[in-house]
Amino acid sequence: MIKKIILIFLCIFITACDKQPNENIIKNSLNYNLQNKFENGLFTVEKLIRRGTAIDSNNTFDKTRRIVYYDVILKIHHDIQPSTSNNYLNDLMYINGSGSRGIIGMKPDGNHIGDLIKIHGSAIFSKKNGYWEQLLDSINLE
Repeated sequence: MIKKIILIFLCIFITACDKQPNENIIKNSLNYNLQNKFENGLFTVEKLIRRGTAIDSNNTFDKTRRIVYYDVILKIHHDIQPSTSNNYLNDLMYINGSGSRGIIGMKPDGNHIGDLIKIHGSAIFSKKNGYWEQLLDSINLE
């Protein structure tokens, strides 16, 4: 009897876990977007923490669509000059679905190798053919 209860619990747990993208999926997607947008590996994800998930209530045709909220710490691997830091800030806000108050650590006088940027971000994911994919139709990474 106990084996049956444990088996049922495990089945429910495994099924529930797949109803939203996990941290690895979010981290890999974010790293991919950062590498496509910024040259020479400027940023890498140092740490990512999922903060929650919500069903996209504005979307009626895709029932798997989820808005994922997260905190991420990015590490800078090349100096950022003051003349370009505002452009990078705008790009980071766009890629991370964040506002200017959601990004901490971008300095007006530039950033240096090893600096850390903390971002409160969000992303939209949808399940296609059994796999979670970030919806990038609103993000132009070129």
